[in-house]
Amino acid sequence: MLMSESNEIYLAAVEGGGTTFVVSVARVIQKQNHRPSEPDDDDTADRSSREKGKLIQIGPNTLQIIETATIPPSSDLSWSPSRILEETCNFLRHHRPGNSYSAVGIATFGPAGVNPSQVSTFGTILNGSPKKEWRNVDLLTPIVEACGLSPSKDIGDDDCPSSVNGWKFVGFDTDVNAPALAEFRHRKYCMELRQHGESHRGNLATSCNTPSLTSLAYITVGTGVGVGLILNSLPVHGLLHPEGGHVAIRPLENDSFRGYSWGTEKSPYKGVGTVEGMTSSVALTERLAMLMEQENDSVSGVCGSSDEDGDEGNKTRENITTITAQTREILSTLPDTHVLWTHAANAIANLCVSLLLLNSVQSIVLGGGVMKRTVLFDMVRE
Repeated sequence: MLMSESNEIYLAAVEGGGTTFVVSVARVIQKQNHRPSEPDDDDTADRSSREKGKLIQIGPNTLQIIETATIPPSSDLSWSPSRILEETCNFLRHHRPGNSYSAVGIATFGPAGVNPSQVSTFGTILNGSPKKEWRNVDLLTPIVEACGLSPSKDIGDDDCPSSVNGWKFVGFDTDVNAPALAEFRHRKYCMELRQHGESHRGNLATSCNTPSLTSLAYITVGTGVGVGLILNSLPVHGLLHPEGGHVAIRPLENDSFRGYSWGTEKSPYKGVGTVEGMTSSVALTERLAMLMEQENDSVSGVCGSSDEDGDEGNKTRENITTITAQTREILSTLPDTHVLWTHAANAIANLCVSLLLLNSVQSIVLGGGVMKRTVLFDMVRE
């Protein structure tokens, strides 16, 4: 791998969201005989930590975040895709070590063109994206060029496995496949260390009978629900890339909530009875509003409004689709015993069962904002 003039490896990373980008620069810490900590059963492995100076461990590699930024720096929804990309590239150029980074990884919301053989769409946000302003936007070209890794620059062996369509040392995938790959590599390395230790201790039967890790699913539950898949040790792309959040589920008996309002335009099943339609933070907030209405509570209470005027209350109910995006923080105030979490756990458990039955994955990792409600882990298992 290419190194900087000081023979150190510097990596650029971009996480693309529909409204904000997180961009970071990391240095690979060279250590010998380093044994990583092993993930436990509830470890969602926040190896995507963005804190400056933070050490991140992925398998045998330890990375240190040198610089990081969120673009735009505040929740300013007025920034256009071109402005966000321009500032992202300015950041990368400003912190670039010498002529180029050693490598760059880009993880983005989807649907995105992740197939290198489809040259016209690789590295772009596809036309089917619900974020209309991002449709057909090329992320790959400007970011890679800002990193000094243009195809005209001879920086490595032509047979380098990290080369995609002439871009060497470039990774481009979805924002769920990327963490799935990180989780897979870390856990596989830890498993191999355990097996190596067992064989050295003379426990050959244990070391030989433990299957090697070749598959993993990463599920993130937040504003939406995404699924990253690793099968046969490689990220799954296929026709497009996994969209497991739109898998249909079996709701709990007598559940009157059909699904979130966001799915009516683009989502399969119109968002009715899907994982994302039932357990995303948007869906959970809309369900809470419905429950409060059923209990004859004003929906304006969800918004924190003190206006008890009847006309205002009707207006609030009519705008439930828009207000939920601004009131999802109310979920953090609910007790662990609230019925909302039972419905969320049911949807996530349905998805886990589907992944096990269809893909026979050896490991499932749960992450995302909703999973900060840690009681959900045991509820999903049950």
